[in-house]
Amino acid sequence: MNNWGRKSDGTRGFSLIELLVVLLIFAILIAITVPSFISSRPERNLASAVDIFATDFGYARAKAEQTGSRVFMAFDMSPDARQCEGWWDTTSDTASNAAPSGTPSGSYINPNNPGISRSANTYFIVEERPRWIEVDSNGFKPYDSGFNPSLVTGQAPFTYLDWLNQYDAWNAGIADYPVEPLYPYDAAETFSAAGPEDGAFMDISTPLIFYPQNLGLGGSDTQDYVDRWIDGPTAPTWDTGDRNDQAMKVFCTADEQEILSFDRTIDFDVNGLRIYTHGVDSQRMKDQVLDYIILKKVELPEEVFFLNPWKNTYPAGWEDVNNDGTIDEFKYKDMQFLQYLITFSPDGEVYKSEWTFDPEPFPDGNYYGQSHGRIQDRLEASGVHAVYMVIAETMDFGSTSPIAKTMVQDNKKANSQSAGRVFTYWNNSGKYFVDDYTPNDRAHFIDRDDPRLDLGNVSPQVAREFVYRQDFLSKI
Repeated sequence: MNNWGRKSDGTRGFSLIELLVVLLIFAILIAITVPSFISSRPERNLASAVDIFATDFGYARAKAEQTGSRVFMAFDMSPDARQCEGWWDTTSDTASNAAPSGTPSGSYINPNNPGISRSANTYFIVEERPRWIEVDSNGFKPYDSGFNPSLVTGQAPFTYLDWLNQYDAWNAGIADYPVEPLYPYDAAETFSAAGPEDGAFMDISTPLIFYPQNLGLGGSDTQDYVDRWIDGPTAPTWDTGDRNDQAMKVFCTADEQEILSFDRTIDFDVNGLRIYTHGVDSQRMKDQVLDYIILKKVELPEEVFFLNPWKNTYPAGWEDVNNDGTIDEFKYKDMQFLQYLITFSPDGEVYKSEWTFDPEPFPDGNYYGQSHGRIQDRLEASGVHAVYMVIAETMDFGSTSPIAKTMVQDNKKANSQSAGRVFTYWNNSGKYFVDDYTPNDRAHFIDRDDPRLDLGNVSPQVAREFVYRQDFLSKI
């Protein structure tokens, strides 16, 4: 029989019922896996964020060694007053920033100086670049009338005294304006279209990083916290040139008005150049001008935040003072990090610094005209420091109100080991590790890798081991 005209049974297609069954199976698998995949997105973003931060940490350290200049990591605070709960001292019934004591209640209280928020999702990498000026074989500099570019033999530190002499030359029409010290400013938000090379710029410029607290300028430590953040310190915008705003601009150094005030007597040498007069002019006239150049601005992935942890301190060491086998004294370190700068020095050391309002006074003790902040290194012994990162679900803000408080003690996600990471680094070597971190330390049992951390009847909040899981007290 001729079967050429018949289709083989082995080549027939799927029936409609078979296709529907396959589609149903796919639908069931998608229903099972997709929600799980979506719910794990914050944790995956967290893992990605800590990898990026570790890469940038290495980048900043290498940049400092390469350039011979200090490099800083600075954290940009979240623009609202939503804070984590802090510790309430039940003995005196007042808010306390001291070592944990009493029952947690109320809201986190900002340190007096500098002011901080409890969380952040952006950080900056900034390089400190000292200025230099050319010098010819006759000792003349570019602002000198006798300067000969073809006879340049080297460079010298560009001091504020050089800035003033170039300012005089600019006034005489024989030199360019001496650019004000550069710092990370927001070009889009700055009031004037002029740049820092056009004169009288820093007073009216909007910073990329600032602390909306008083920094010792008077008034309440929490005065107009939200208003200062949203509208700029003490004014709706920064363009009013309020001198009290200057200290709040992180990395903002002396501006035109302040530099001019350094020279109280305006003495001149035989060549008509300004000179420093000891006992009258500010010693800062002889300081080298520093520029703070932004190298990177990094925003964390969605749903990931830096978070100052619940505790202010952690035990970082111990000492048997009497050599009797009993630990008499424990060493504690600061767990807070957002208010500080991570400083990378050219020699490879990594340590904490802070932006503070503490300018040098004039010889007569007067601070008139001086309102800038400065970088102050925190003098600490070699040891470990930490940067904490968490997913947003651990910080249940509770509402969209700008004064809502972040609650962590009853938050389920805050009790999860996968909800946080801790980046620990050593300041003497720059060595670092990344470990899991459970944000809610009040609900976490202590894993004492070293029995010497067992303080007996002392509360576990005080005796707790640093980030619970690792023995950071052993030698590395």
